[in-house]
Amino acid sequence: GLGSAPIAAAAAKTKEPVRQGLVTMTGTFIDTIIVCTLTGLSIVMMDSYKVVGLEGVQVTTHAFQNGLSFLPAEVSSFILMVCLVFFAFTTILGWDY
Repeated sequence: GLGSAPIAAAAAKTKEPVRQGLVTMTGTFIDTIIVCTLTGLSIVMMDSYKVVGLEGVQVTTHAFQNGLSFLPAEVSSFILMVCLVFFAFTTILGWDY
């Protein structure tokens, strides 16, 4: 992550700092436990890590294309691209704070 969540949490005006801390912790939980785990599971379940010659985002793209095999390969690649664009955009917004 950006590491800026504590900065935003510290700037929050609240009468209940414990509640603010719990809300801030949900961002880490969602990012680490849900998003990263689901991406890792899709790579493992689709055996994309075993394909020789694939590195980096190619492994994830291969997993998405196999997992969404009912869609044309271009559509599943487009879905992954949109997710990456939203991630990049929200990262820019986060650093702008």
